[in-house]
Amino acid sequence: MSTLHIDFLGWNAPAIELVANKLEKLNEQHPSDFRRATVIVPTAESGRRLREYMAERAGRPLLMPKIILAGQLIPSEGENVATEMETTAAWLQVLDEAMGDKSLPWLLDVATQMQRVRNQLEQEAHAPEWSYDTARRFVQEYLQEQEAQWENTLHYEQERWDTLRTTFARVDEQLANWGLYPAEQCRADELKHPTRRGLLIIACVPELSPLNRLYLQRLAETDSARVEIWVNAPAEEADRFDNYGQPLAVIANGSRANMGWSECPIHIPTTGSNSDSICDTIHPTGSVQAFGRKVKE
Repeated sequence: MSTLHIDFLGWNAPAIELVANKLEKLNEQHPSDFRRATVIVPTAESGRRLREYMAERAGRPLLMPKIILAGQLIPSEGENVATEMETTAAWLQVLDEAMGDKSLPWLLDVATQMQRVRNQLEQEAHAPEWSYDTARRFVQEYLQEQEAQWENTLHYEQERWDTLRTTFARVDEQLANWGLYPAEQCRADELKHPTRRGLLIIACVPELSPLNRLYLQRLAETDSARVEIWVNAPAEEADRFDNYGQPLAVIANGSRANMGWSECPIHIPTTGSNSDSICDTIHPTGSVQAFGRKVKE
């Protein structure tokens, strides 16, 4: 079993420059790994800019690794796997059978929203299965209701989860009638038996869904792929990040334990001064005027 390797890039330069430097070094030392690597970036725009930036620095067209978004981390393509359009068509069929008096625009809008709900549940690593613990957590976190109101809310939630489960199953059944395989099932199979190989780089992605975290752990457990997580922060800030290179809401260890990001002191390096920073501590409760005075000093 391998572990997830976290590499802190620092913040002495823009993230795009730090990532490009690492990729160029990889290309020089291990060109075959570079070409076969998969790089996860935060947004489509950041992926486009990374390609352009590296080509500009190279001064020529460059054969880049595959660059994808976090939502594409778990492969869901293959023979007879339903596309997004085919899945929407299955939703329209199911909804039309249940609500035949509705217009096509209305059905299309509901189909899109329902598939969005299913995708969100999947990314949060929740299945539409009823359990008291799941519902209790939902009521506490999202509805913030008192215990006296839980009984009615839990009953309502049970009906809703049952409806979701039944509807999702009907959509999958419709796809099966067309000889198609649901993408959700394809991703579930990938979680059980990962097929991804080579080098996988998580490049300065500030947030990974629970499902993606679970998949990265599966890759580490099965040694299917080598996973490197590149964090846009110096190694001295390691206590602010979890095992997946994601910022912690509250720091767990070290001198800043139990502090949130907004509560931590900010040290700003300067040159030509005996002090290590312009101001030793900038606290969020301090005023802008006080900060300005510290900078002038």
